[in-house]
Amino acid sequence: MTFHLHKFPLMSKSKKIHDLIMNKESSLARHAGGGEEEGEDEGAGEIREEQVVLEADEEADAHRIRLPDFPGGADAFELAAKFCYGVKLDLTPATAAPLRCAAERLGMSDDHAEDNLVSRADRFMSHTVLRNPRDAIRALKSCEDLLPLADDLGLKALLETVIVNLPEETIKSSAHTGTAVGATTARVLFGLLRTANILQASEASRDMLERRVASRLPDAAVDDLLIPSYSYLVETLYDVDCVERIVRHFLEGRGGGVEEVDEEGSEAETPGREASRRAMLAVGRLMDAYLGEIATDANLKTDKFCDLAWALPDGARVYDDGLYRAVDIYIKAHPALREEEKEKVSGVVDGRKLTLEACTHAAQNERLPLRTVVQVLFFEQLQLRRAIARTIVANEGGAAGQGEEEGESDGGRTWRVATRGNQMLRLDMDSMRNRVQELERECTTMRKAIQKIDRRGGAAGDRGAAAAPAAEGRWGSMVTKRFGCKFPAQVCQSQPRSVVARPRRARIEQSP
Repeated sequence: MTFHLHKFPLMSKSKKIHDLIMNKESSLARHAGGGEEEGEDEGAGEIREEQVVLEADEEADAHRIRLPDFPGGADAFELAAKFCYGVKLDLTPATAAPLRCAAERLGMSDDHAEDNLVSRADRFMSHTVLRNPRDAIRALKSCEDLLPLADDLGLKALLETVIVNLPEETIKSSAHTGTAVGATTARVLFGLLRTANILQASEASRDMLERRVASRLPDAAVDDLLIPSYSYLVETLYDVDCVERIVRHFLEGRGGGVEEVDEEGSEAETPGREASRRAMLAVGRLMDAYLGEIATDANLKTDKFCDLAWALPDGARVYDDGLYRAVDIYIKAHPALREEEKEKVSGVVDGRKLTLEACTHAAQNERLPLRTVVQVLFFEQLQLRRAIARTIVANEGGAAGQGEEEGESDGGRTWRVATRGNQMLRLDMDSMRNRVQELERECTTMRKAIQKIDRRGGAAGDRGAAAAPAAEGRWGSMVTKRFGCKFPAQVCQSQPRSVVARPRRARIEQSP
């Protein structure tokens, strides 16, 4: 957009416009002085006309100023120009931030003119905008178009200063208290991390912020982990690498507390260790839910999914039902996976940690590889056996104690109830065994079908094999004539009834 303005009002308030106009006028004066010293040659009239045209263009260009990439656009420049002409400004929360950036670009500070636009905009921001939450939100909304000026305005440096001055928080303090320490909650830290990624802050600042986020990871939600990927080099929708680094920092801050609790047993169950174990389980549930959310991303590679699933130790999950749900979603969302890739993805689930409901669903899941289904059925059968054993032991102990206290009648009633329960468990085991047998029969049928396909491919070999009995008869006749003895032809199989004697055939072949 072009503005036709007087230069003196602008030069009186704006240092940048004053410098631009003075530089243009001085360069034009030097060029005009050099042109007068040139001599006149032949055709001087034509050259003089061309010089007049050029001088007119240069003189017009001397009074034209270009301000590319002006903050706030034409609206902000128009407000700044009105201020230079002495027009009373009507500042609002929506125009305060763009006008402040425009004043900074034009150099309208108090050093150039008294009570200039920079100081007025600062007073309005501090006295009016920042004291009202609604006005502050409107001013922040108007800054969306000013993000390219982050370097010039020092927003990155300000963000890095905020990150460095965050209060120290450790995983131990959060484990003991169970709540956010001070005002820095998990949501606020994740919001700062998103802002650092948008502004492309330094690696050191982002690493420091990721470590602070890792200390608040047990208090985070799934939406906090869904950090968009702002890099053109990353194909995934969310920044998976950032979450993986946060989990790694979380584990480094713990120092292997889960392994110590598991090895030392109940004696090590101090309040601090118990809170630490709860934090680890909370992170395990959080990661399972996060994997279920990102599993639908078509650009998420198999290796990256498995790395995220294996990032936590075994003690972080009591049951793998949430992880199995994420695996099922991933396989369903990626139908083009090879069988090897499906087996690798399914391998992150521990069949021993699946509940009976999850085992039943996995056994009937057609998307899972056959090997995974067989493993799930095996572990399900083991769970049933253990349940039966525990039930029998509990019923025997209960029946013995009840017989001593209440008599044989109550003990017999309890035993009948236990026997009925055991029968139901045996029926369940039989159904599981039948399902395994059905899978084995399906495998056998598939093998037979493959063998039939291979046999059809060798049709020529089959025709040659059809002539084998005749050749065998000729060979037997030749041996009989040569050695003068008879051998009954027998076919020996694994069953005794399959032995067949063919003496008549030998006589027929021996006859001339």
